[in-house]
Amino acid sequence: MDLELAVQVPLRDFTLDVAFDTRASILGVYGRSGSGKTSLIESLCGQRGHATGLIRFGDQIWLDSSLGIHRPTHQRRIGYVPQGGLLFPDRNVRANLRAGAVRNAWGTRSIEQQAIETLELDDLLDAMPHELSGGEVQRVALARAICSNPQLLLLDEPTASLGMEFRRRALTLLERVHAQFGLPMIVVSHESLDHHVLCDDMVVVNHGRIELRGTPRTVLDACERREHSSASVLEGTVSDVNDYVTTIDLGFDQHLSVSGAIGRAGQRAVVRVAASQVVLALAPPRGVSALNVLPVVITAVETRGSHCRLELSLRGGEQSLQGELTVPAVHELGLNVGAKAYAMIKASGIWGLTRPTIGLATTADSTKGSHCGHLPATKPALHPTAVHHLLRALAEQQDQSTRGSP
Repeated sequence: MDLELAVQVPLRDFTLDVAFDTRASILGVYGRSGSGKTSLIESLCGQRGHATGLIRFGDQIWLDSSLGIHRPTHQRRIGYVPQGGLLFPDRNVRANLRAGAVRNAWGTRSIEQQAIETLELDDLLDAMPHELSGGEVQRVALARAICSNPQLLLLDEPTASLGMEFRRRALTLLERVHAQFGLPMIVVSHESLDHHVLCDDMVVVNHGRIELRGTPRTVLDACERREHSSASVLEGTVSDVNDYVTTIDLGFDQHLSVSGAIGRAGQRAVVRVAASQVVLALAPPRGVSALNVLPVVITAVETRGSHCRLELSLRGGEQSLQGELTVPAVHELGLNVGAKAYAMIKASGIWGLTRPTIGLATTADSTKGSHCGHLPATKPALHPTAVHHLLRALAEQQDQSTRGSP
């Protein structure tokens, strides 16, 4: 995408004042509740009538308050996929898809059929929304957005409330949509793994400002350090897969085993390791059931009450683990900064996802800020009223296109 945004919106507690541009294929938006993230998205969608500034998408000006330009939602051609799907409850799946359909260069039938095939909806077309599972609702909502012939997809919590296996499935489908339709995306998610897997650029919003900007790894590592995260995220390449274990090459002759088959050899992988799953030893352990033993160097020790948080640098120094031990254990083992140790991790204590091979490389520098928070899993990025405005705009867009077409 080619997006330039510099927007100011007066809010109750502060003024949203953000400015950035991106050429990312998939942009991630991250921020705690009340940070201004919702207002940012609403401004992008045309739902903030009092927004001032500039929004440019490609060669289109969506907002330029100096020239009195404020394009309505349906003229911006944004395919919006709300959290929970919000399908029309009185229409079956096919009718929901056609509620978003517009006539276009491919023809309404063509794009609808492509969406059905890409998202595997053939067996669901006659089903009513109340008969669908949560994952099926999300697939239908995504297909409906595609049928509106958008130039940009906005995804609000695309994997919310999904277990790890269904999350892998959802992200695989998003990869397929991106490859099939070539659509740039903006992903709003509280799940750090979603950003690691999908996005190539990322912004963190806090108190109405862009607090951090950069690659997901750079940004989320900074967030996790500030928020004293109890988990680490590591990246590598799948080197071997069987029915029981996936082996991931972390580089520098280090490997990590994850329970189950999570991808195929050669794919990039992202894994999350809970600090509570890391056990340290001063010598190479023998006769233990843990499949993963990694040599580490302690680079930070921070005492928090009865426990210590340790930062553990892996070989090569490019990636690190978080560990959490009791204060007596740290003192007894003499685990000080600079000490060498061995980190043991159970394969069952690691969550992993493979990364789609999508997106364009971008260069984005991190910016300093005072706070970085995590999103609640259940809070939609847009107010329900704004969601219904957007859905109504889809229907209006269909009606206007149909009236203007033979």
